[in-house]
Amino acid sequence: GQPRGRADRAGLYFICHTPLVGEFRALFGDLFDYEGNRAVLLPLAGELDRLPLEFMLSAALTYHLRQRSAGRGW
Repeated sequence: GQPRGRADRAGLYFICHTPLVGEFRALFGDLFDYEGNRAVLLPLAGELDRLPLEFMLSAALTYHLRQRSAGRGW
């Protein structure tokens, strides 16, 4: 989606009660802009590094699976 007031960015939104955006901020720092604990903001112009995007999407899609596995001590 497009964040309010940021016509130059697209938002990759996550469930805000997870630590995902904070983890992404710690890993990728200034590579992206962030909207609180809710979104990673991606520039609409220019090249994007595909690897961080793949990592973020994979982490989001497997978040609950990893949480269940962590609880079982796997």
